[in-house]
Amino acid sequence: MGQPIVLRSRQDVVDLVNKGTIGQTRFWIVLIAIGGTFIDAYDMTSLGIGAIQLREEFHLTAGELGTITASMAIGALFGALFGGYYVDKVGRLRMFLLDLFFFVISAIGAALAPNYYVLIIFRVLMGVGVGLDFPVALSFVAEYTATAGKAKCPS
Repeated sequence: MGQPIVLRSRQDVVDLVNKGTIGQTRFWIVLIAIGGTFIDAYDMTSLGIGAIQLREEFHLTAGELGTITASMAIGALFGALFGGYYVDKVGRLRMFLLDLFFFVISAIGAALAPNYYVLIIFRVLMGVGVGLDFPVALSFVAEYTATAGKAKCPS
């Protein structure tokens, strides 16, 4: 086996992708894009783990807890509605960086939320990040996966 891969910064990922062969480069790009969708799914479901603690901390009713859970899906809807358009207009890299910005800021904001309303705002923003990530990640996967057999008409 080769040397272990160490990723400490964004530049390490760029260097890893750029130094590989075409097949290796495609593999890493697809892996990173699919990893992003995994994190999206994790974010969407992870609130269930802390639901009891949230209910106790903010003294939430069942409806308020459901609203917090649904708020991320609502944000994802809006992010996905506009994400595809802007991926085409400003490019995947810029949208990917915007998506990461939404994830980081909203995760910190949600973790430090002093009340129910601030938590909902940050969960909606986190959902926007999730919604923006899908068009970016899927366009990377579509472009860099095997091209044999694409766009062929059945005989």
